[in-house]
Amino acid sequence: TCALPICLIHFYKRQNAILNLIAPGGSAVQLAKKELTMDQNGENLRGLETLLNDFFSPAAGNERKREIETILSRFSSQETAWRDCLFFLDNSSNHFLYMYCLNTVEQVIQRRWLMMVTEHKGEVRTALHNIVFNNHNNLPPFVRRKTMKLMVDIAKVDWPHFYPDFFPQMLQLIHTQETILEGLTMLLIACEELGSPREDISTARAIELRKLMNHQVSHISLALTNILEVVVERELGGSTTPPPSPSISGDSEDSNSMDGTGQQSGHLLQIASNKVLGEEGGDPSRVVQLDSRSILIASTCLKCLAQIFSWANLPSAVNSRGISALFQFSSLVVKSKHTDQGITDISVLAMTAVNEIMAKNYVPMDFQDYLLSVYKGTLSILQGLLVETDNPSAVMPLQGVDEAFLDKLTDFLKYFVSFHLKRCEGNNYFPLLEFLSLMFKYSFMQPSIAGFSSCLEIWDTVVDYIQAGMEMNKEVGKSLLSRFQEALLSLVFQLLRKIQFRYNSGQLDELDTRSRDDNNETEWQVFVTAAVETIMKVADLLPLDVVRIVDCVWKETCIVYLDLEKLIVPDSPDRKSVV
Repeated sequence: TCALPICLIHFYKRQNAILNLIAPGGSAVQLAKKELTMDQNGENLRGLETLLNDFFSPAAGNERKREIETILSRFSSQETAWRDCLFFLDNSSNHFLYMYCLNTVEQVIQRRWLMMVTEHKGEVRTALHNIVFNNHNNLPPFVRRKTMKLMVDIAKVDWPHFYPDFFPQMLQLIHTQETILEGLTMLLIACEELGSPREDISTARAIELRKLMNHQVSHISLALTNILEVVVERELGGSTTPPPSPSISGDSEDSNSMDGTGQQSGHLLQIASNKVLGEEGGDPSRVVQLDSRSILIASTCLKCLAQIFSWANLPSAVNSRGISALFQFSSLVVKSKHTDQGITDISVLAMTAVNEIMAKNYVPMDFQDYLLSVYKGTLSILQGLLVETDNPSAVMPLQGVDEAFLDKLTDFLKYFVSFHLKRCEGNNYFPLLEFLSLMFKYSFMQPSIAGFSSCLEIWDTVVDYIQAGMEMNKEVGKSLLSRFQEALLSLVFQLLRKIQFRYNSGQLDELDTRSRDDNNETEWQVFVTAAVETIMKVADLLPLDVVRIVDCVWKETCIVYLDLEKLIVPDSPDRKSVV
């Protein structure tokens, strides 16, 4: 029996002899050994709980805390302290004791694990596994997660050579309904710690772990996709099909619209809509709800996928089913009518996972299916968000949408335009005009100047792409420009309105006109400069059309001032006003 746990029992009986009790081999220790009962571990447990409660008590003085720290520190430094801690963890509900014992076991894993005998390692692994998964309904969440972290720390050193059951056990937990959340939480920790190891292990071991994790990626991503699909099917009744593509007509006079005109455009969009969306339709009026457990399961799955996409070989991790599932959860923020924060958080996590893929400029072998899955999901989200824009008197539909989700969606559009616009615009099945129309509306319906400025960067990318095409091949560039001409001219017209107070006073009034940044510019100047520079870029491509639009808007703006001439008394020497 260790000397130090004996001290815990007698700490309060012999406060004046604390230092003697701590010293191994002392006479006080021998006396204490004789007083031990058969329930030694139980008494040690109660003694440790009393010490910890006393330490964290507001009534404990600094001297008292130092004494307790000395006892606890010497206890944790013993070679067999881990065994006592595992017993305490399995037989206590004291939160202070939980964290102290887990920290003690963590020190053993970090400092002495390589020197421990195999039997002792197996004992630690088995005990930690039993603590988490035999008592998963009784443990506080922070204790369960900390214990899982310790199991992953062990795997970081021993898996797969000395810990071959690590992944099979974890996957078994994921496939069991009662422990699915615990299994997913442990998987998330494993993806964080093993997929992108920190600097606490050697470079060779970090490379080995990355390879081992990549071997597991296909199985993991498939399991996570299956879980997400089950949540959708069970909780949402499988009603995840996006609304049908809107009809495209050329008779709209809405200045905020970029609807295509002409037989060729309409034919292209009809083919694209049939190809991308099929004949199914959803019920856009239905409000989606998820129970708290489903939200936790889906959130953890999405966190795992985002983490995997950040370091894995994407061909093994990404497939069309997974992309579809991610966009289904991304669109839940629309289907929930922005009323459920839990569902909103799920949509943000789903878009985060999608952006991890998009940011890597991933092009799979089946790019056609990949493109259709991505566009189908994008169309569903944008149409759902902008459905109210057809009503001129309606409140801006993006006003109530969570800002974090809008930021993620804008980031997605940036990646999509930057990396895939060239591939998409040459694809006969991609409805370019419809996509530009939705992106146009999304940009100008932004509820904040910051959000609009981010969208303006996307349009700068579009203009730069066209400009590069013109420079590489003038004839091909002219054809490319003709496809984007309507969008670019609509952009110029709306930008000229966006910087005028009579059309956008609500947002412009929020801009700071006094404080200056490092470039000696105010917020107002930065915003106006960005808008003007975009207009100038378009003018390089379409000079006559841009001059015509600018002149028209200028005359419209100046008409108020020009009409003042009519209010001047004629033949008046001092030009008196009739008002």
